[in-house]
Amino acid sequence: MFNTILIDADTNKLNQLEEKLQEHCPQLKVVGKSCQYCDIERLVENSSPNLIFIKINKPDIHLFGILTSLSFKGIEFIIISDIKEIAYEALKFSMTGFILRPVDPNELIQMVRLAKQKIQIKKERDQERALLEVIRKKLSINDLIGIPTMEGFEFFKIDDIIRCKGLQKCTQIVTQQRTNIVSSYNIGEFTKLLKPFGFFSPHKSHLVNLSCIKKYLKEGSIVMVDGATVPVSRRRRSEFLEFIKHV
Repeated sequence: MFNTILIDADTNKLNQLEEKLQEHCPQLKVVGKSCQYCDIERLVENSSPNLIFIKINKPDIHLFGILTSLSFKGIEFIIISDIKEIAYEALKFSMTGFILRPVDPNELIQMVRLAKQKIQIKKERDQERALLEVIRKKLSINDLIGIPTMEGFEFFKIDDIIRCKGLQKCTQIVTQQRTNIVSSYNIGEFTKLLKPFGFFSPHKSHLVNLSCIKKYLKEGSIVMVDGATVPVSRRRRSEFLEFIKHV
């Protein structure tokens, strides 16, 4: 079951939406509803929802700002409106979906399915993050590390990792033996995991094993043992030079 909150200033339409959800989306459990937008944060705190349906009929930057901040708690939002132009606002603020009234049951089912997929992905990422934190606390440099990939987990020694490169929401891992490992985790997670073991981030998209540096070029780049050239950002250059003194 997915805990759901409904927000609509029109009481009749609020109740109609609840009835439609009960009929077409029985996997959703309505744990709170209100005709007042100011109740959103209170309902979220009291009910821990996975999904919120909210009616919006005019652009409201303050309201969308609240929804965006709540989305960082793993909550998905489906906007319902009588005005089709609101769809642009929903898209701009990365809401899960938009439904134009009158609510079509097939569209409702489709939007709920999309929201469930996103909720499940976030849940899996939270589980991976928790597992990585446990791994980080227990590792030594010669231990095997489990890296989440698209297929599952791959294990190898921390000391075998030469560098990591951010690829949007994924990360390429280059080891002494392989260059084709792509993890489902972003570069920031690997920075937190590997920094205690002699890794440094010379650039927002790169993480390097300091013991695998072949040379540093004065124009601001690093040559690694695998032959790759990694940029060093200006603001991290002095920090990097200080780090390599102790390698």
